[in-house]
Amino acid sequence: MLYTHFFWDFDGTLYDTYGRITRALMKGLADMGIQTDFDTAFHRVKKSLGEALNMYLSEHPEVRKTPDEAMLCYRAHSEEEDLSSIQPYADTRKVLEAVVQMGGKNYLYTHRGQSAIDALKRDELHPLFTDFVISTHGFPAKPAPDALNHLCEKHKLDKQACVMVGDRSIDLDAGKNAGMQGALYDPDHLYDHYETAHRFDTLAGLKNALIDQNKKGEGQMERVEERFLRYVKIDTTSLEDTGKCPSCENQRVLADMLAQELKEIGMQEVRVSEHGYVYAALPATPGCENEKVLGLIAHMDTSNAVPGGPVNARQFLYEGGDIVLNEEKHIVMGEKEFDLAPLKGQELIVTDGLTLLGADDKAGIAEIMAACEYLICHPEVKHGRVMVGFTPDEEIGAGADLFDVEGFGAEYAYTLDGAAIDEMEYENFNAASAVVKIKGNSIHPGSAKNKMINAATVGMQFHGMLPVRETPENTESYEGFAHLVEIQGETDHCVMKYIIRDHDMDLFNARKARFEKIAEYLNGVYGEGTVQVTLRDSYYNMKEKIMECPWVLDRAYKALESCGVHAHPVAIRGGTDGARLSFMGLPCPNLGTGGGNYHGVHEYLSVTQMRKMVEVIVKLVSVS
Repeated sequence: MLYTHFFWDFDGTLYDTYGRITRALMKGLADMGIQTDFDTAFHRVKKSLGEALNMYLSEHPEVRKTPDEAMLCYRAHSEEEDLSSIQPYADTRKVLEAVVQMGGKNYLYTHRGQSAIDALKRDELHPLFTDFVISTHGFPAKPAPDALNHLCEKHKLDKQACVMVGDRSIDLDAGKNAGMQGALYDPDHLYDHYETAHRFDTLAGLKNALIDQNKKGEGQMERVEERFLRYVKIDTTSLEDTGKCPSCENQRVLADMLAQELKEIGMQEVRVSEHGYVYAALPATPGCENEKVLGLIAHMDTSNAVPGGPVNARQFLYEGGDIVLNEEKHIVMGEKEFDLAPLKGQELIVTDGLTLLGADDKAGIAEIMAACEYLICHPEVKHGRVMVGFTPDEEIGAGADLFDVEGFGAEYAYTLDGAAIDEMEYENFNAASAVVKIKGNSIHPGSAKNKMINAATVGMQFHGMLPVRETPENTESYEGFAHLVEIQGETDHCVMKYIIRDHDMDLFNARKARFEKIAEYLNGVYGEGTVQVTLRDSYYNMKEKIMECPWVLDRAYKALESCGVHAHPVAIRGGTDGARLSFMGLPCPNLGTGGGNYHGVHEYLSVTQMRKMVEVIVKLVSVS
């Protein structure tokens, strides 16, 4: 995960203060007649001063003090030692400076009072912070999120780019309650059983993993959104009926670019097939060679529904309301019409309303690339062998046609080709195409009675015999349809092209059978051979194959959950390469990438969700 806003606890995280606190606690306990050793008091204090006092009081019932009275005994000694006894850790300055140097910002959130600010000023660390919350500001104590929410609202921060860094569970719980991730600094391993996205023994380790990866430069990781914006500059609109793979030359251009980038980040076995498929391997880390081989797949082409370029993209923080894509041409993405409210507070990328964006599926490509680069830069993350595949022509239903499943070598895989990242997709339509050809009989209208067969009229009759409400614009969820995508006709001939969709196989077959029955009826009316129907199955519902290996879903759900994403299953009203691949022996559910409104000029991509998805992919492939 790429973070740009770091919220720091003070005691035990940036400054070595626990010795001082422990000594004051021991003096306060002695005043109450309680004796203890330094190590016991130190470890109790590190978890919570309040809990430490309560524990000592419960162990010594003869001491008739309330927790508040015991705290007063501690405070009577807490200010006895001067400020010189509070010192920053050796790497504190380095880690704070690294945040600023990579363009990020530091914030302080501590239960300590003015002494924290005074220490930062004394050590010339104060200028490295953007803002502060200390005890005198009056916010409820951790783990209440009020102080963190205040800072985020004040500075209009994207919480997905925020991380709370602390040495206690109470610090990270405050972050969780505010909707941000946590990084636990736990050099004494007091919280080994605490669940958190990030855990470090040293501040230097935290710096390397969470800050240095954000830097742009030689040997440093590139931001996932920068990759995406570079990829969408190449118009890879797939084309029907070319008889070629890839169907457009620019897909080959992108394939070659991706292959070169895969080599540059350190991927192995990189190759581009003669048909434009890109393959690469990330070897297993030592000791993980026997793990099942996992695949990550995305497609390079974009839909031909609207122009695919040139893409003029812009990135911004969405704060609610309608989004004006093109003021001159009055192209607006309405908040209510496009259900944008859940995206408030996220960074978005949109176009100028004249082209699609290309998030479907260049977002998936960028996320896979960024995750692989992270894994290569962080060999401490243990993982099995990971295979990467980028396919052409998915949008025209040919993405899996020439996919080398055997050479790919994965035992299971995930396509990164969905929408919101909290959606898990392992059910899709059964799909077929239908071409209806009608042969008419053209005669001069003046002498046409009982002779003319108007092919266009017969075509209208054919279409009218299909269920009028079972069309895309009238269905949702698991409801199937027949969709007329193209019609060309005159009196003597007419051609209509349909797609047929249904999640249920019996209903799917019934829909296809209806086409044949209508043709049979019309041939009985107008003569045999008037109506010809050609049906071709495209792909089937992958659910039956995925349910044979439910652990593939379990692994994805756990990865999402560990990254703070509460996923739910969504039935795809369409298909993916994964549907075909699942029937080719490679079980392959679909994960979201953070985009929406695909195949149209209102397409958008959440950078916030992209960054999170990179984190999810890393978790997905890692071995705990």
